[in-house]
Amino acid sequence: AFGGAGIAKGAMALGLTKASALNVAKASMLGLGGAMGGVEGAQAADQAGLTGFDRQLGAMIGAAKEVGTELIPFEMGTETALARRVIGAGKPSRLINPILSEAVMEIIDPIFSEVGEEGLGQLAQNAGIRALAPDDKQPGIFDDVASSAFWGGVGGGVFGGINLTLADGTEL
Repeated sequence: AFGGAGIAKGAMALGLTKASALNVAKASMLGLGGAMGGVEGAQAADQAGLTGFDRQLGAMIGAAKEVGTELIPFEMGTETALARRVIGAGKPSRLINPILSEAVMEIIDPIFSEVGEEGLGQLAQNAGIRALAPDDKQPGIFDDVASSAFWGGVGGGVFGGINLTLADGTEL
């Protein structure tokens, strides 16, 4: 999130519009997220005893689940919130309806978003590795889903708290 904010600010300094600068930040964060997901997928493949092309597929599954869960259901709202604030591009759309105060929603929404992202991502990775791994080394379909969702929620709460304290146009 901090890297994306810096990239968005730099893109604005180069004369890009707010929308274009935000797209550059999203692309860079997706690239980094995909690389990190690829490493996670390769590690999961290693644990399942996969080698060669199957290990490479495991890494691709990890990259795809990371990028896919960012883009498809959750639209990178938590990840881009800081960049939006720094370049004055407004707030991301809400995942859930704002039934509580705006300040509470600044923290609650990213928690739910990140719980979903990380939990679904782990489930998808487990399913992909199960399809490749021999029967005796297959991960359980729900292995680590709860802990991934929990730590995603913790991270979402931290980012929500940071975003809550910053006003639009904040200099980093």
